[in-house]
Amino acid sequence: MLASDALLENRSSVLLGLALAPSLLITVTAIVYYLLALSAAVRFLQPAPPPNRRFEPPVTIVKPLHGVEPSTDEALSSFCELTYPCLQIIFAVRSAADPAVALVEQLIRRYPERDLALVISDHRDGTTHGGANHGGANPKVNNMAHALAQAKHSILVFADSDIWVAPDYLHRVVQPLQDPGVGLVTTMYRTRPATWIAAFEALATSTEFFPSVLVARQLEGMAFAFGATIVIRRRVLDGFGGLPLVSHYLADDFKLGQCTARSGFQVVLSEHVVDHALRTASFREMLQHQLRWARGNRFSRPWGTLGLVFTYGTLSSFVVLLLAGATSPAVALLLLTWGLRYALGWVVGVRLLQDAAAMRLLWLAPVRDLVSALVWLVSWFGADVTWGGRRLILTSGGRIRESRS
Repeated sequence: MLASDALLENRSSVLLGLALAPSLLITVTAIVYYLLALSAAVRFLQPAPPPNRRFEPPVTIVKPLHGVEPSTDEALSSFCELTYPCLQIIFAVRSAADPAVALVEQLIRRYPERDLALVISDHRDGTTHGGANHGGANPKVNNMAHALAQAKHSILVFADSDIWVAPDYLHRVVQPLQDPGVGLVTTMYRTRPATWIAAFEALATSTEFFPSVLVARQLEGMAFAFGATIVIRRRVLDGFGGLPLVSHYLADDFKLGQCTARSGFQVVLSEHVVDHALRTASFREMLQHQLRWARGNRFSRPWGTLGLVFTYGTLSSFVVLLLAGATSPAVALLLLTWGLRYALGWVVGVRLLQDAAAMRLLWLAPVRDLVSALVWLVSWFGADVTWGGRRLILTSGGRIRESRS
């Protein structure tokens, strides 16, 4: 009996060790990651020089639209009120029946001094009134591709419809283009949440996602972009195949940055931060958003997505505490890990981005990490995503096709 008890105790010790070792590894790695992210964020916080007002190249802004939200008018108006001398704005709408058409027509009447244009395209078959054909499965990119036929200028700006900007936005985001080696400029964003669940979703963006962006920027350089703002030279875009090339991908913004970097041009992360509207109405909708983003990342950057497991230090340190008991080393490890996680969330989410969700809900960061970790885990099983009421299948490299089921 005593020998049996000893054997069971030895087996329990082995199993405990097997469970404790990976948790310790993840926790220690997460601590290193938090310190690296804090360093990257502090370096990025250095004040930027004032914009050179003599550098004002003509710009065409392309705004893809689909439907109207309560905040859409205000968001689009912020672009019409930019203090920039030579500016064209093209609003691209998928269908003449879209309520966005009436809103754009109002804007054209409200801002007669602005060079505003409306392009209506049929996103189903990829044709426009001009007869151009772009057959990708990404309707937003098809919209933008059709609009480029009306673009007058060689500096292009793509910005999602739910983005607000300050009057000096263009002056700031075009500054890196003074260097001819820069091909693309992109920006981070802070969220204006319309609901508490939207704020909870946004907490992941400001305190998890953008810290990882700053780390990637410091270690590897920028080779990706964000749909909140993409400033790109027309010759760079045309050089790697243009928008039709990225219209086959879910993460079109990521692909634009990747193609620019692979073409030998620099991608720059601007110090300017824009505002983003988020109206997530339910936990289910939030999970759909997050799963689409996670699966898109998995197919676009599989190794980078796999490495995210080493950023969930709040969870792994808690597991260590449960397995090792409330010993002094386990408690100290948990306090250090959680302290660094909160510090990182404050520096990036509150100090750098000035994000409302981070200011209100930073205390929920460990809960947000738990949800993110579960979404990350589920993202490795299956290849389908829901986007705009459509079910899409992801394939190698992040390409998408319509689901037949």
